[in-house]
Amino acid sequence: MSREPTKRPGGEERPFTTEAAEGSLRRRHSARREEIAARLRAAALAVAGEEGYAALSVQRILDRSGVGRSSFYALFAGKDECFLAAYEEAAGELEETLLGPCREAPDWHEGLAASLTALARLLAERPAWARAVLVEVQVAGGAAGARRKEVFERLSSAIDSARRETVSRHSPPPTTAAFILAGIESIAVRSLRGQAPDFDTAVPDLLYIATVPYFGAEAAARGRRRARRA
Repeated sequence: MSREPTKRPGGEERPFTTEAAEGSLRRRHSARREEIAARLRAAALAVAGEEGYAALSVQRILDRSGVGRSSFYALFAGKDECFLAAYEEAAGELEETLLGPCREAPDWHEGLAASLTALARLLAERPAWARAVLVEVQVAGGAAGARRKEVFERLSSAIDSARRETVSRHSPPPTTAAFILAGIESIAVRSLRGQAPDFDTAVPDLLYIATVPYFGAEAAARGRRRARRA
């Protein structure tokens, strides 16, 4: 539907504005808004990953993103809300990076090996991003920390899916998967901090540790040997 022509301050009529034109304008405005928000989210993760969450501030985000202060506050209430939005997006990417290989693998063993390999690649190629997502989110706490807990629970559930494939009469306790994941995370964090060798060197041993409770030492040893040959 078109609108009646309106008067400009000088008395001139301006052309009719159609609903289609207004819709196009709204879409461009929305796209621009999302572009700015994406720059701010990326900047928040970069600062947190490179300098630590304690160093994160609105000014540091603005400096890194090149976005103005008024534009920032039109989108976020403060640094915590900006980091939460950044972590929400990053958490989805992390889950897909680690769980995607599991869905495509023929069995649990291959899926876990592929996931650990994907994690090793992520730590090597994007260390600052990984530090923000794995380490600094724990410093941030609050809503971001609660979201991290949800991610942790889903990853633990993926590890515990081994129960559906094992023929062992021994069933490990329900907390086993959480302990395994905590160990994997600990090695990843130590690697990011330079306190341990590159994560990829630990993959065979992590496979062994994760496999033993569900499939026994013999199967775990075979898996470790395959991983070392790979």
